[in-house]
Amino acid sequence: MKRIAIFATFAIVAATAVYFAVSNGGEEREKHISGSLVRGRKATGGGDPREAVRTAMKGIDTGGSAAAKRRRATSKPVVNIEMFEHLKGEDRRRAQAVQDALDADDFNKVLKAAEASMKSANPEVRSHAVEALSWFGADALPELTGLMADKDEDVAAEAASAWELALSEIEDCKQRFDIAMAAFATLTNEDALDSIGGLLTNSALELIDDEDDSAKAEENRLAVMQSIVDIIEGGLKGPNPEKAKTLYEDITGNEWISFEEVELYLADPENYATPDERGSETEIPDCVEEADGTENGGEPAAAAPDAADYPAVQDGAEEPADPETPEPGETEF
Repeated sequence: MKRIAIFATFAIVAATAVYFAVSNGGEEREKHISGSLVRGRKATGGGDPREAVRTAMKGIDTGGSAAAKRRRATSKPVVNIEMFEHLKGEDRRRAQAVQDALDADDFNKVLKAAEASMKSANPEVRSHAVEALSWFGADALPELTGLMADKDEDVAAEAASAWELALSEIEDCKQRFDIAMAAFATLTNEDALDSIGGLLTNSALELIDDEDDSAKAEENRLAVMQSIVDIIEGGLKGPNPEKAKTLYEDITGNEWISFEEVELYLADPENYATPDERGSETEIPDCVEEADGTENGGEPAAAAPDAADYPAVQDGAEEPADPETPEPGETEF
């Protein structure tokens, strides 16, 4: 009997341990899903935009058949021979090297030649590097990101257009968001940031709103908000923090106020109320009259008669008769 009792006690303890382990695991999963932001975990952003995007693309399969994607409806870029006629010295050699590598459809050679062209002071040479890289689509995203920061507005705009088209080749929405965020956190070009901000907003909303799995959607929402907070709270120089605040407003529909408000938003996104909205929730009871005598929802109260028009009458005294009105033609003395 004693052995049976000991065995039963052991079984109860073991079952209890399993229960709490499972229960605690459930709490951990719930905490992971609804989790909270980490504040100031690291300063995000800055550095080389190319390296940031290259890091974000680690492990991403660009298709392997990128060659097929490159050869879409557009034709392979070809430099007009007249361009080489007026180029001299090193610039001419750089442009020719890019074109030769492109003609050979050799991506690695194009990258090497484009790197050299990016150092040219001539924007035409750098523009040709953009054209050549655009032919390789998503594979060239890091280099195109660097060219989006070009000091020449036309070259930067060309790179931004090629970059957006190349990003569209990435089929996974989360991967597109991560790549775009890496560029957003490192570039300082205003036009590029505005363009990337629009892509980030669309990707974020797709991750949050179009996810069939609600738990996964909440994880995505948390990841999106964390990436934005990292930029705003990371102490970056340049326009990034302010642009990130705009990004937050575009995604959530709420003005950026503080880290704590983002936490409140994440706790209940559907019913989040701003501080102003929370402060205006107090209602005046219907029975309370306002200063002008108007009751809530009612008509204005009648004005009190002027005391001078109705002199007080003492108790027991007769009210004074109304003065007679003189007839026409009579004079009142």
